[in-house]
Amino acid sequence: MVSTTPQASRDQVTGTPGTGSTTGNGTTSGTGGRFLANLRELRSKGEALRAKAHAREEASRRREVADHLKTLEEIGHLRVEFERLADQLVQEASGFESSCRLFDGRYLLEVRARDLGEDDKGRPRRWLSRLAFLVGAEGDELELECHKTVDDRDLAVDRARAPRGDAQGEEALKQFLKDQFLAFAEAYFARASRPVSAD
Repeated sequence: MVSTTPQASRDQVTGTPGTGSTTGNGTTSGTGGRFLANLRELRSKGEALRAKAHAREEASRRREVADHLKTLEEIGHLRVEFERLADQLVQEASGFESSCRLFDGRYLLEVRARDLGEDDKGRPRRWLSRLAFLVGAEGDELELECHKTVDDRDLAVDRARAPRGDAQGEEALKQFLKDQFLAFAEAYFARASRPVSAD
């Protein structure tokens, strides 16, 4: 007589050694249960880390916005002075346009023009001339960084600093604006004359 071993019930699955077993009701046991618990723990830690990182990013953005608003308020008088000087430049040199915008974490006050002319071979082209001030705050100081370009040629970069919230410092920065406008105008009006193309 040959003895036989009863087959396992269809609703019971025998687990592979080392992985634990899974029964018909979906529960796990042994190392398989520990593995699933480890996965859930890692997922929970990852979600907590992402939540903390998001909170730090939000706090950093709020501080950045607050700093920009504070800087914008502090440079209000400088912007007014820039616009006044730009309007006077436009009266003497038509074609210039002024603008104010955020650029690379600082405020850009700029007046620029593209004069129609000709290159050395007589071909029509536009020549860029601009006066640009980058205004930013570093610690307890405001800084103005001035860039001048005349007929596509960049001139020396000049900078000025003054304590934030200091009346005398603000006047010094206003004087810096005037001096840079005059230096730019001198270079612009003294530039080599070129034949002007017709529109």
